[in-house]
Amino acid sequence: MKRPRKGGLTNPAQTPFVARPPATRRFVNRETELEAVEGLLAAARGGSSAVLVLRGGPGVGKTMLLEHAIGRASGLRVGRVGGVDSEFDLPYAALHQLLAPFLEEIEALPGPQRDSLASTLGLIEVERSDRFLTALGVLTLLSNAAQDTGLLCAVDDAEWLDEASAQVLSFLARRLVSEGIAMLFTFGAAHPTSVALAPFRELNFEGLSQVASRDLLGREVEGTLDSGVRDRLVIEAAGNPLALIELAQLLTAEQLAGLAPLPKALPLGDRLEESLMRNVRGLSSDARSILVLVATERSGDPGLLRRAADGLGLSQTAIDDAESVLRLGAQITFRHGFVRSAVYALASETTRRDAHLALAEAMDPDADEDRIAWHRAAASVEADETVADDLEASARKARDRGGHAAAAAVLELAAELTPGPSRRAARLLVAADADLAAGALSKADTLLSQLTPKLLDDEQRAEAQRLRGTLALARGDKGSSSTLLIEAARVLAPFDLRKARDTCLDALATAMFAGRVASDGSMREAVECARSMAPPTPTQTTAADVLLDAFATLVDEGSAAAAPVLRRGVGLAGESGDLRAIGPAFQAAFELWDDEALHTLAQRRVDLARGSGAFVALPNALNQLGAYEVLVGRFDAAEACFEEADEISAATGYAGILGKTGVGPLILAAWRGEDARTRALAEVCSRDGTARGFGTFVGFAQSALGVLELGLGRYHEAMIAVQDAGLDQILVTRTLPDLVEAAVRCGEEQLATQAAGELAESTTASGTDWALGVLARSQALLVAGREAEGLYREAIGRLQRSRARTQLARARLVYGEWLRRERRRRDAREELRAASQLFESMGALAFADRAQSELAATGERVHRRTPETLELLTPQERRIATLVSEGAPNAEVAAQLFISSRTVEYHLAKIFRKLRISSRSELARSLLEARKGKDR
Repeated sequence: MKRPRKGGLTNPAQTPFVARPPATRRFVNRETELEAVEGLLAAARGGSSAVLVLRGGPGVGKTMLLEHAIGRASGLRVGRVGGVDSEFDLPYAALHQLLAPFLEEIEALPGPQRDSLASTLGLIEVERSDRFLTALGVLTLLSNAAQDTGLLCAVDDAEWLDEASAQVLSFLARRLVSEGIAMLFTFGAAHPTSVALAPFRELNFEGLSQVASRDLLGREVEGTLDSGVRDRLVIEAAGNPLALIELAQLLTAEQLAGLAPLPKALPLGDRLEESLMRNVRGLSSDARSILVLVATERSGDPGLLRRAADGLGLSQTAIDDAESVLRLGAQITFRHGFVRSAVYALASETTRRDAHLALAEAMDPDADEDRIAWHRAAASVEADETVADDLEASARKARDRGGHAAAAAVLELAAELTPGPSRRAARLLVAADADLAAGALSKADTLLSQLTPKLLDDEQRAEAQRLRGTLALARGDKGSSSTLLIEAARVLAPFDLRKARDTCLDALATAMFAGRVASDGSMREAVECARSMAPPTPTQTTAADVLLDAFATLVDEGSAAAAPVLRRGVGLAGESGDLRAIGPAFQAAFELWDDEALHTLAQRRVDLARGSGAFVALPNALNQLGAYEVLVGRFDAAEACFEEADEISAATGYAGILGKTGVGPLILAAWRGEDARTRALAEVCSRDGTARGFGTFVGFAQSALGVLELGLGRYHEAMIAVQDAGLDQILVTRTLPDLVEAAVRCGEEQLATQAAGELAESTTASGTDWALGVLARSQALLVAGREAEGLYREAIGRLQRSRARTQLARARLVYGEWLRRERRRRDAREELRAASQLFESMGALAFADRAQSELAATGERVHRRTPETLELLTPQERRIATLVSEGAPNAEVAAQLFISSRTVEYHLAKIFRKLRISSRSELARSLLEARKGKDR
């Protein structure tokens, strides 16, 4: 029998049971889990990537299996991290631990990724790092690290990761394909798995059966085990392996053998925790102090803990003396997470303060200034402006690194330590702003509720009002947000005109997107607010200023009056590279029927967002580019944009104003004539938009249904849908051509004439070929004879000079239909055949069917086409093929699409097989031929 240990539950002189050390234990009844781990490791060794999520309550063996995986990862490089429950945690703390073995390899990353990741980890100072570029840098870094040997990333207690690290690891997991990376996560049973991990394999640890529990006890107990004692332990442990082992360990050999009575109450649950804490209390004073240090500092850095221990005057053997409670190694952690929490909670305030101060003194003042500030704050017993200033500086860094939630938490702590009420209020305002940026709406609301008017000066009250408006906007409070923003803009104007005008533009945009659910008069109030603002000086005028005035004019005076100002705002936005201004400028370009500006602005916004790693703006930018691609009839490119936007939103958790409406895929489905899918997506779009206070998305849904019904030839339904869409201000202009066509087909000439008149005002002020082409087409539907034919021909000629291929195809369709009714079958066939080919090349199959039905009515036999080159590829493969055919190397493709170079290689191999080619030059030729075929 092994050497006895003191501290049994009965007579201390009796010999206690000593359990086998973890390294010698074998798993019981875990064959499925073991096979999954072996498969995970085999995938990494074979050059593939895989993700496995283990879930279960405390003590079921998740961590033990993770340790087993690390032990079995021979030949693989390993990075590991364990989450720790902490009220305050700096962003990327867990990521820093995971990447510790690979830090020297950061220098080999592409420049923007290298700088962002190094800044995020505190290795260098740059003006601002970005979470998305950081995530891409992590992907590239670990892909490089795995290139020769494969890599295992082991993440224990993932529910306790800091938010920023969790998002990066979720992004990484979703982007893995063929990098040779295995990711193993463990989660507690009571904690939800990150949404981004939902698609991956998840195993739930169940309790052991009674047979397996008896088997485990038999393996663990070295000596005699009485069958009655065994059965009672099995029943009491209820299948929990840790409880079973710890119970046996707490009993003496005599009790296990049935030679001494068992306690009346076996130490399960709280009693088991208390029993384990007895072991802590039985340690030396120095060893207990070491435990408080480990509980206080999550990094588990042995060197740091040793220096802190020296600072407290602890013995050199203190860490080794605590080995029964700690897991020693490259990272020092507790064997049981709940013991860590209990150690910290039971320590006296003086002991905790001493630990925080010792750790702060032991840290590098240059590399660890953020954590030093936090530890000193935790040790403070009264307000201290110096400590509060250090925390505020730390919060600014956290915010620059994209850690808004962490910045808010640190600022709250800074506010608590701020002596002056005005300065405290200022810090709480900034903390509320950070919470809003992080999506923590309830926390922001709580902070704002603490700021009573008596605590604020006039400027602070105005800022608080702006934040309340932004909060209402984020919650979708059905129009109240625009009212709050308008009031805030007015109050801010005397203090900060720039912020006031920006807030006013937000209010106006909010009122426009609130649409039908906006409170009465909110649009008018926003316009009056804009008119009341003092204009900036000519040298200070920005694209946002011009667009504010332009949209106010549009609402107040109509399209003709607004066109010159809209045009100036669009031009300034495209030149300035201001991401904030380009979004509304894109809407302005739609009002102007400016298809070239739509392309320029959308592509510019995507390029800027990609280049700067602005992951919040990128999904909306991609949706705008996708909308342009729909207009020009490149549905496959549009689909690629919408899918990438969804992927980025899912990976980052930021969906922006689009929310979960799915408006891009909805419009695409409508143009493709996908009846059931369009209706289902329209319901989702309407419901989500209404719930968040953006009624315009109901209009988008109705507009899409109008396109669907026109393609299917259901004109009455189309007319009703398009009329409904016109209830929202920003959709009136773009839906008028559909309303004219639907109303004419339904015999509602008065409605069609009125719509055509409104369309003429907008399109004449624009003057583009797209605008005048759809106007001529619409007017042709209302007249007869030579006048109609002249307008149809004008429409086709103008639209051929524009980029709007979808509208050109529809012009040829309605002209062909008119020619057939005029009994000019040969002429009708030419136009209908051209329309059918255009629609088919785009994938607008409902409109293609409508053209082919008309064509069949002329007596022509209709043939269906076969799939073309691009249709053989998935959207992701099409994106990669396009970039490669344009000469981009794999690293550049990977950076643009936020994937690894290994994934690019993997997809290229599939593309070559599908297209039966073997080189990049062949790929470029193949895609060029495919595009020429589509353009014919």
